[in-house]
Amino acid sequence: TVDFVTAHLQDRGYRDKLERQWYLNIAYFLGHQYLLWDPHSRKLYLPSAPKHRQRIVINRLMPIVRRITASTLRQKPQWVVSPATTETEDQITSQVATHYLKYQWRALGMDTKLIDLIKWRSTCGNAFIRVFWNPFKGDRIVADTYEFSGKVPRNDEEKKELRKEGKKKLEESGYVFPEDTQDQLPLNIGDVDFEAVSPFNIYPDPNADTFDKCEWLLDIRERSREYVLDRYDIKEEELSSDEHSATQLRNLRNLDSPISGGGIGSTSEQGDKNLVKVISLYVRPTIKEPTGWWAVIINDKVVRKARNSEGMPTFPYFHVSEVPVSGRLWGTCALEQAIPIQVAYNRARSQIIEHINTVSRPPWLIPKGSGINDSAFTGEPGEKIKYTFPMKPELAKPVDFPQGNDQNVRQLVTDLEDVSSQHEAQRGVAPGRVESGVGLAALMEQDDSILAAAAQQTAFALGEAGGCLLKIASQMVDEERIVKVVGEGNLIDVKHFKGKDLVGKNSSRAGANYFDVMVEMGASIPLTPAARRELAINLAQFNILDPTQKADREKILEL
Repeated sequence: TVDFVTAHLQDRGYRDKLERQWYLNIAYFLGHQYLLWDPHSRKLYLPSAPKHRQRIVINRLMPIVRRITASTLRQKPQWVVSPATTETEDQITSQVATHYLKYQWRALGMDTKLIDLIKWRSTCGNAFIRVFWNPFKGDRIVADTYEFSGKVPRNDEEKKELRKEGKKKLEESGYVFPEDTQDQLPLNIGDVDFEAVSPFNIYPDPNADTFDKCEWLLDIRERSREYVLDRYDIKEEELSSDEHSATQLRNLRNLDSPISGGGIGSTSEQGDKNLVKVISLYVRPTIKEPTGWWAVIINDKVVRKARNSEGMPTFPYFHVSEVPVSGRLWGTCALEQAIPIQVAYNRARSQIIEHINTVSRPPWLIPKGSGINDSAFTGEPGEKIKYTFPMKPELAKPVDFPQGNDQNVRQLVTDLEDVSSQHEAQRGVAPGRVESGVGLAALMEQDDSILAAAAQQTAFALGEAGGCLLKIASQMVDEERIVKVVGEGNLIDVKHFKGKDLVGKNSSRAGANYFDVMVEMGASIPLTPAARRELAINLAQFNILDPTQKADREKILEL
């Protein structure tokens, strides 16, 4: 296992090209748009330039990413579970599962995590979702170690033996270590968890051209020493930090200060001694391993390895991309395609400022032998300059600025709008002769329609992740828990829940899927107050909502 991982991590030719582009994308998104990549030192750097050279940055890339993010978030995606069969009992089961996912959406902070997911998708073109059981979440309890053996003791002697069995299981799970001697342990009851994973951390099967065809995946994280010691059966003296490579965390932090530090994205800088590289390997099910398996490697040592349990997800990762590319797994994004245009736009604007500076303070033509020092011209009003007659200095006539430069700047703005599919309508500006709100809305819808592929792929990945959450909960939640959701009339609905409530009696039937989760996108209700008021008036005028009815009146007032 260790040799397999090491061999694939050493083959970084194609991977380096991807990471170089991702670093550039993030740097340009932050406004550091004069950085270049040094292939020898493998880092971003700011090249030197003459003092008079202007480096104007008009960041038109950040609004592109923000609008793409907003167009996804304003649809307010929500998980909905489809019934496994048409039977009444299964329909009730699907409602219970939907309520559970609705509760988890709020408990997991999915609105914030969705922003993180779309942020990675819009800046790097790729993002990943991971769903897992987190034993360090949930309420804390004090449990006797014999309870983890799964058996009930009949006397004190059996309790001692069962404590040994329970402690052994806890050691295998990483909850306790061999030197721990206590019989009662404070533990969290655990809960499902969801996280958006950066593409910098994921190394998928290089032979796969789509994520579904990946046979295996590496998830590489840089964890603190305390994190590793708390979760894995490894001693502190066995830990060693990689001091010869900069961490991904440091590289991304340095992107906010490109001038200091000498470079960004470097893999030759000294690493953080407190960080330890943790490599997780996930392998899809095969004929020999029908449930799949996983392993955790730290310092070239396998610290944990196991097969996936029956009923648990076999590959808990999902990939989303903004612009899929045929023939390869990795996608691209509008930000990446707009960078060359942004570079040309900055250069054109900088040239205008440089020309203005030249016109306002043109160069002097000083004849040789005039006796004028280089420091004689200070620009002070009423300044007197002595020279040797007839060697009179003269102002050089500046060259007229090309007339086509303004047209070039306007064309570059148009090119940015075309590449990103964000025209005047997205900024609330009526283009040309469009005056009606209907026409403006049609243009905005046309620009948003180009994001349909990315939105559909993201919705599918979220739906699959929701199904994995249900699978994990059905296997791991044994005790009764309280689930709170907002019901009709904004009232809090409290339900008691167990993992077995997510699975009905038809689970053994072919085609019966109790974890079929879809993502519903909310209606795109106008966000501005004026548009919402107009919508409410139209709904009342066309009798879609009746103001005389209390429920309809409340909906009108909400708008």
